[in-house]
Amino acid sequence: NLDGTIIADTPNGGGSLDLDSGGSFNLAAFADGWGKDFSGTIDIRSATGDLDLLDGETLKARDVSLTADGGSIDIAGTIDVSGINGGGISLYGVGDPGRHNGVTLESTAVLDAHADGYGKLDPRQAYGGIVNIGTDGNGVVDVKSGAVIDVRALHTKARLIPITLNGAIYYYYVPADVGGQVN
Repeated sequence: NLDGTIIADTPNGGGSLDLDSGGSFNLAAFADGWGKDFSGTIDIRSATGDLDLLDGETLKARDVSLTADGGSIDIAGTIDVSGINGGGISLYGVGDPGRHNGVTLESTAVLDAHADGYGKLDPRQAYGGIVNIGTDGNGVVDVKSGAVIDVRALHTKARLIPITLNGAIYYYYVPADVGGQVN
């Protein structure tokens, strides 16, 4: 039971949560409450029960990992780890025929790990994020029609960056940004 006050917001982001619950965890209440203050890593593991993110709810952080050791994962809302470089999303649930499926992405689910990339004159290459979805031997991964998993990179073309050295202009080649992975 976490009824106290947690203050995790920072001016430049970065507050993280690593929670291993011996019982169930109310992910929806977390997302609607102080889950909004964590922008670093959110890592939640529940020993019993399901982890459900409802339609209209959002978890936004650099990385999000949800593990239901005694239940399923059901995502109808948004998990957003996008940024200059995409972050990581990991979803793991167990299957129990007739009780829970494993991992379900409902038709309204959005897993957003895209890379916005660096500025036009920045010589760095950006990378889309990595999304891992898994279950045990009894479970299934069910991605409903309409669900979105986004690991793209927005800068899809190579670019030349002008650099001035000793009064002369040189051009630095920067390859296109790289899309992420879905496993």
